[in-house]
Amino acid sequence: MQFSEKELQVIQNQSFFKVKATATEKIAQQFAKIADKLTTIYQQFAPNIAYSPAQLQSKISKGENLQQLPFLILDFPRYFTTEKVFSFRLLFWWGKGFTLFLHLKNKELPSILEKIQTLSPTVGLEDTFFSFNGDEWNHDIESENYHNLTVLKTIQHIDFIKFAWHLPLKQHSELESFITNKTTQILEILSNHE
Repeated sequence: MQFSEKELQVIQNQSFFKVKATATEKIAQQFAKIADKLTTIYQQFAPNIAYSPAQLQSKISKGENLQQLPFLILDFPRYFTTEKVFSFRLLFWWGKGFTLFLHLKNKELPSILEKIQTLSPTVGLEDTFFSFNGDEWNHDIESENYHNLTVLKTIQHIDFIKFAWHLPLKQHSELESFITNKTTQILEILSNHE
């Protein structure tokens, strides 16, 4: 077995894993606080969203291999069946930052798509990425599965839709306000889609 100089430096570095463990714990604690805030926000809008789940369950999970990088995920509310999906998913992806997703899959998609396509530019979705084709479980907003609003306006049919907003790592101190603002914004749009 032969190691490169860089590999040898990495495998000899014990402090990295200690720092990683404390950073991961801080992120998990922040995700738990955000879940509490999202519960309050979500309960304000849920009665006006016909396809929203009644049960509010959250889950924080973590792993080590999302395209070979560690990650943490907060799902809230988490409602997944083969025919329906309604979930906000907050992803921390090591080295890439934070991304908030709203994943929807249900019989209301045609009216949701029409609503989004006819929104005024002043609504503020210009920083939103949309996924509506390919692998609906792909979380890489840099992939070809994610598009801007201009592309979404040309689509006639979708089987699912994911809204995605990205916060770079250097803006980590803004995470809570970023998530609450984006969640409130999209829930306001969806609650008025009738």
